[in-house]
Amino acid sequence: YIFLMLFIPAVYAGHHVSESENRGEVSGLSESEFNVRVFKKLSKDIKLMGELKLRNQEDNQFQSLRLGSYYRAGKNFKLGFFYSRESGLLHDSDWERVEEDGKLYWGWKHTDKRVEQIYTIDGTYRVAVSSHTVFELKNRYSYNSYNHQQFLRIRPGVTYFWKKQSLPFMNLFLQHETYHPLSGYTDKPIYEQWIYLGVLYHLSQTYKLGAFVADKQVHWESGTVHSFVSGLNLIINY
Repeated sequence: YIFLMLFIPAVYAGHHVSESENRGEVSGLSESEFNVRVFKKLSKDIKLMGELKLRNQEDNQFQSLRLGSYYRAGKNFKLGFFYSRESGLLHDSDWERVEEDGKLYWGWKHTDKRVEQIYTIDGTYRVAVSSHTVFELKNRYSYNSYNHQQFLRIRPGVTYFWKKQSLPFMNLFLQHETYHPLSGYTDKPIYEQWIYLGVLYHLSQTYKLGAFVADKQVHWESGTVHSFVSGLNLIINY
């Protein structure tokens, strides 16, 4: 199933081109994503994390390897510090004239092999709103050393814990994430946003496997791109 979800859509994904510089509204696109997160508890308050993310996007393959740690600064608050190497990121400057069948069109530059380094500070607040429901507010400040862009991601979300015999059995979650530019590279207050709906099944205390769907919108200078994303999550705790 993982193979079908990740690789078959790439066979049908062509290089998106347009006869004009401004694409306007583009919708109906499909993307797929696979995430693996590994956590290692060092002490009561410190936990290491490694994450591998693979996504089939509109015109390229996005890959990210992220390493860092979380520190529990209080009962409901934790801080995270992360470094990631990412390829396949797109920026407004990557929308350019490309040649196809002897003609020039507007299209995306292929950035699959371009590596960008991202440094992130994460502040996460979690609080129980009932015996089975938790509210979470995740704030992430990121700096991209490739183009010196800075941005803030804000993601409120609600998770419902379905329990069996007083033990977690399955999580149901709803999240809304928005990207806000901080370094003036766009005049849009929100240039990207995601709405997630998903489940996470507790296979054991060590392994959790889940699936999600997401509505994704990116507001480029040349137009807005609207995509449907389906994905799988594998979480491993040591």
